Amino acid sequence: MCIKPISPLSILQQHAIGWLALFGFSLLALCPVSAQGTPSSLAIERTATNGQVNPLGIPAGNISFSWAATSPNRGVIQQAYQIRVGTGVGLQDIWDSGEIASARQVDVTLPSNIQLAPATRYYWQVKIRDGNGQASDWSEAAWFETGLLTESDWAGADWITRPVQSPNIADWTNGQLTPKDGNKVKFTG
Repeated sequence: MCIKPISPLSILQQHAIGWLALFGFSLLALCPVSAQGTPSSLAIERTATNGQVNPLGIPAGNISFSWAATSPNRGVIQQAYQIRVGTGVGLQDIWDSGEIASARQVDVTLPSNIQLAPATRYYWQVKIRDGNGQASDWSEAAWFETGLLTESDWAGADWITRPVQSPNIADWTNGQLTPKDGNKVKFTG
């Protein structure tokens, strides 16, 4: 058995390997490995109101919002959010939270002093900011619609029912029962 000695690399091969290594490390330095110092490309998905997507007929009290923040970069964390609520897409005529320093994305509540009208559709959007100050665009508009909130909201409603005649109470309280054994039993109310 003959063992062939490994020949040392030529000077040209050594230089080629050195340049490839340098080029490879340069590329790594340009690629983001973490969110530190790189644009975050923040986006918002899965918006919900009271845990539902675009709910109809919900009570006007205790409205809560939620969303999910996404980024292609690793380690990106939401540091702040801003919510706007309006009667049309992109409006904030009902409420603008202003920027709130918080990582919270679930159960963010509409302030209780905001009075919502019954049977009204409201639109809302959220945008967020990460720890590097990078802000997302406004989310797609989500909506919720309040129900009829008080008894007076139902005034004048036309109910869909079948005609009902009042039953004759005598039909239900006076009668004769004949059991199988043939004995008759009378009952009266």
